[in-house]
Amino acid sequence: VLGMSMTTLAAPEDEAAATPTTVDVTVKDAVNADLTYVQVVEPDATTTTGWKFSTDEIAEIFRDAFNVTTNDAAINGLIAAVENVADGNNVISATNTSSQFAKALSDVAASSDVTRESFPTAAEGTTDRVLPVSKAGIYAIQGSETGFTYNNMAAFVSFGTVENDNYPELQGVTITAKKAEETIDKKVTVNDKHVVPVGTVLEYTITTTVPNVKTNITDRTFKIIDKLQGGEYFLTGTAVDPEKGEVTAVKSIMMGDRNLLAEGYDFDEGADSNGNPTFTIDLSNLIDAANTNAGKTIVVKYTAIVTSPDGTKNGAIKESGNVEGPKSEDVTVYSGEITLTKYAFEKENDENVADNEKLAGAKFKVYKLVENKKVWATFNADYVFTGWTNNEEAATVVETSSVESTKGTLVVKGLGLGKYYFKEVEAPKGYHINEEDAEAELNPQQTNPLHP
Repeated sequence: VLGMSMTTLAAPEDEAAATPTTVDVTVKDAVNADLTYVQVVEPDATTTTGWKFSTDEIAEIFRDAFNVTTNDAAINGLIAAVENVADGNNVISATNTSSQFAKALSDVAASSDVTRESFPTAAEGTTDRVLPVSKAGIYAIQGSETGFTYNNMAAFVSFGTVENDNYPELQGVTITAKKAEETIDKKVTVNDKHVVPVGTVLEYTITTTVPNVKTNITDRTFKIIDKLQGGEYFLTGTAVDPEKGEVTAVKSIMMGDRNLLAEGYDFDEGADSNGNPTFTIDLSNLIDAANTNAGKTIVVKYTAIVTSPDGTKNGAIKESGNVEGPKSEDVTVYSGEITLTKYAFEKENDENVADNEKLAGAKFKVYKLVENKKVWATFNADYVFTGWTNNEEAATVVETSSVESTKGTLVVKGLGLGKYYFKEVEAPKGYHINEEDAEAELNPQQTNPLHP
């Protein structure tokens, strides 16, 4: 495509005078962006290709990107890269250019040795950004806007032929900017019911991108802020998970293959106004004036321990320029609870047990079956689950309440999914132990319940 213009560069003077002095490079969907540009390739009738790089710095970038040693070889690689422009409008995008050309555009955008100029602002009453140009060639265009990430863009201003005549005429280009709203996503590795026992070690993953900061902003900050309710961070060492046994903490910050944790970026732990744990990862050093890292994916992984029987809720915030940006949806994980009620046996109410007297002082131990062997539950003073033991003697004894409003009931909390058995070990005064163990199964039918 670029080579096609070689024979049009020597038009007679009187015909060339009819060629428009300027045409427009128009960018749509970027009305609020800081748009900058630099011409990277321009006509040169003295070269074998008819083109040259605009500066030595740009030439070096393209030679490196195309892995060649001469400018002509880089130009030829560039011609091959763009000769199949998909939309026929001379718009060069990431979908129809080679990876070498895409790298060159990225390196041009990031280079401090390349001087960029600003696009005019949109004319009153319009949303298009229009740049008048008077020279054919390739223009690299970069957009920046807080809250959005822009793809690198390029436009090929080519020569065409005026109808019924032979002299060349510059052809304008219209580009629709490709941009993505900046987001942050949060996920947790857990079963499909999102129900686990207290003490479970959960692995969380935060995914976001380095923000694209407007070029006129001097406060170039980028932070990831995590907030946790009903749990505690587990970032180093080992812990005993009630279901998985001993587990090792997970803690990582990656940008592609780049290990940011190894570079000194870290989790700064703290607490919010309610005392809930938080951490902040300050990634501001990734932001530079050229938005070199803009759009690159950041993946944070870490582990936390469920501590509350009322559920664990976790969310993350992306902060840029010291302003809170997008927030992830809260990730909630629940724990189950079982209420046992002890009734007196009355023959006349054999079929309506709930009408019978509720009995305080009945004592139980809780167990489950693992490979047909009993493992026994331990609880704290509030009957919140704390773990399992193979020793029945070490199991916690739980007792039905004598308080009038809750008489005859006991509630064990912080449980995971599965079937639980209650073995009566001491009957209320005046009654015999029930030799038949009570059982209950925690197995919610819905997936990812919205409420505990």
